[in-house]
This record gives sequence, C-alpha cells and structure tokens, in this order.
Amino acid sequence: MITTPVKNPPSLTARSESEVTTKRGNSGRGSVSVEAVLIVPVFLMVMMVILQAALWIYANSSAQAACQQGVMVATASGSHDDGRSTAQEILSSRSIGHHWVYTIDIADNSVRLTITGFAHSVIPGWDWPVTQYALLPQEPGSQFVEDHPGGR
Repeated sequence: MITTPVKNPPSLTARSESEVTTKRGNSGRGSVSVEAVLIVPVFLMVMMVILQAALWIYANSSAQAACQQGVMVATASGSHDDGRSTAQEILSSRSIGHHWVYTIDIADNSVRLTITGFAHSVIPGWDWPVTQYALLPQEPGSQFVEDHPGGR
C-alpha cells in the first residue's frame, strides 16, 4: 500500500509576514509614541505661556496697587521719598519682578507716580514689561520737598 503524505490544512500552514500584515491591516503600532512626541512639547509650551501671562497680570496689578499707595503717601506727606519708598516696599514684599524704576512728577497741581519694570519670566529671555502710573491732585497748601529728583 502506497500512502500519500497528508498536507497541512490551510489554517495551520505557516504564513509569510506580508500575508499576516495584509490580512490584519496596518495595526498602527507605535503611533501613540509619535503622537505623544508631537503633542507633549506643544502642551508644555502652551502651559508655560499661560503661566507667563498670569505672572504678567499679577505684576501689573501689584504695580498699580503700589502706584496708588505711593502717590497717596506722597501727596499726604509732601515728600517724594515717602511715596517712592512706600511703592518700593509693596513691590519688594510681593517679589514679582525686577528692574523697577519709580518716578514721581509734579505738574498742574497733581502728583504722578510711574513704576516701570519687568515681570518675572518663566520662558528664558522673554521679558514682559510692566508700566503703571497713578495720578492724584496735590493737597491744597502742601509744599512738596523733592528729596531725590527723578527715579531711583
């Protein structure tokens, strides 16, 4: 009796790699890694810009509060230095920026305190300027003593 060898059924035969890929389709293996590599830096940059904007807004509002307090003290005391030092104390206690310049001007019977500087930066090399001022009429009968002309 002659026997013929039995072939393996088609479901059990070995398939080539190209046959497996074409049957299953492109599985997208590794696509999550590529997406993460593209999305994470963009997300981090957006978060840093939002944080920088929040720091700038806080520095602006703090500088405005310091201006208002400083000009009120300057008009009440009649001294540039009192108003300037009050504004300086407020900003230094909040530690919100650097290179602050305080300028008090008297013109048309009013006192103007201007504060300029830069908010702290989260993004290196990107300084956000801050400029605020407050203006009050000079107290009637008060004589201003100009301790240190200009900014300090």
